[in-house]
Amino acid sequence: MTAPLKQPTIFLSIGRPLSKEQGAFKLALIAAVKARGFVPRTVGSGPEDTDVPHVRPIDQIQRLIRESNGAIVVAYEKHWADKLRTNSLAAKPGELTQVRLPTSWNQAEAAMSYHSGLPLLLISEDGIFGECLLEDGVIGSVARVEIEERAVWADVFQRRMDSWAKDVTEHLSAAKASRLRAADAEQLTIGDIFHILGSLNWKSVLFLCGGVIGLLTAAYGLGAATAQLWTP
Repeated sequence: MTAPLKQPTIFLSIGRPLSKEQGAFKLALIAAVKARGFVPRTVGSGPEDTDVPHVRPIDQIQRLIRESNGAIVVAYEKHWADKLRTNSLAAKPGELTQVRLPTSWNQAEAAMSYHSGLPLLLISEDGIFGECLLEDGVIGSVARVEIEERAVWADVFQRRMDSWAKDVTEHLSAAKASRLRAADAEQLTIGDIFHILGSLNWKSVLFLCGGVIGLLTAAYGLGAATAQLWTP
């Protein structure tokens, strides 16, 4: 009995929910990731989290990203400022009022995921103050949504998730193929062989099977002829 093929793993960077709406959004997003056949991994102490913090957080996150096939970063409100002075040392500094700020961990985890080459889905609460990696075009397009459960199931957001999920699947297949090309034939498992066959179209599979059958037939014929020659 062969072991089932491993499901793609997704690192989900999302802060500890501080409101009912944030909690509902997090659960809905986890469900949407699972609905695509992926396994979400989150670090936290909630019942929905898969990994409880137990070492230095940056080391644990680095390990999870290394073991993942894709990443999602969700930036929603954690801090609030009545007033924020921007470019404070400039001749004419700016000033913002009622500023909503996400956790700084979003920046770190987005950078680590991008550096690892993972397909990355960036999500930001609409109206959040975002700069650097949370700005459109720096490392990708940012999906700006309301933080509520129904936003996850909206058609536009679901289409964005579908596009990202396709990138995850292609990334996983490319990484698998690269590993198989570098591996010795003796190290290939049954799962690896099925992965190779699964990446081929039906014509290629038929051609390959025909070639294998031809080789086996030829080998059998050669063996039978050799046996006759050596029969006393």
